[in-house]
Amino acid sequence: MSGKRSSPTVLWLVIGVLLLAGLLGLWLWLGWHVPKDMGGGAWGDQFGAVNALFSGLALGGVVVAILLQSRELSLQRREITLAREEQEQQSRIQGLAAEATARTALLEGAMRAMEAAQNVRDEILAEEHSSEEDLRKLGNKLDVVLELIATHEGELEEITRLLAVERSNSS
Repeated sequence: MSGKRSSPTVLWLVIGVLLLAGLLGLWLWLGWHVPKDMGGGAWGDQFGAVNALFSGLALGGVVVAILLQSRELSLQRREITLAREEQEQQSRIQGLAAEATARTALLEGAMRAMEAAQNVRDEILAEEHSSEEDLRKLGNKLDVVLELIATHEGELEEITRLLAVERSNSS
């Protein structure tokens, strides 16, 4: 709300003010009309019912406050549960994204190794006359390709280990 009170709140406020004004008027009226032979204590005892009324209203106010707090706590618990579920879902999504990234990196590495192996194979097939020097150069290129593949095997093991850790963290 923008600072204005709702109409039921204003209504109860007006009723409360009128009730207090009426009680004050009654008290003043009774104060002038008290018989002279009645002592102050006896006159005060006449308001025992009003005292009981206000005590009952105070107890009702305490009960209403407890019920309102109970409802607020229930809503807060539900909100915390929803937030926890949302966080768990985000964690699962992050795990899937990490797995997809790792698989993409592995696939790119394997594609580079296959391209390198294909290039070496094409060079071997393109050579019509292979001298010993040419075969040594091609052997060196094959060694590089095999080393590249071995490097990606290490990456594969590292990615597999990271995925296992990620899965255990998300569980």
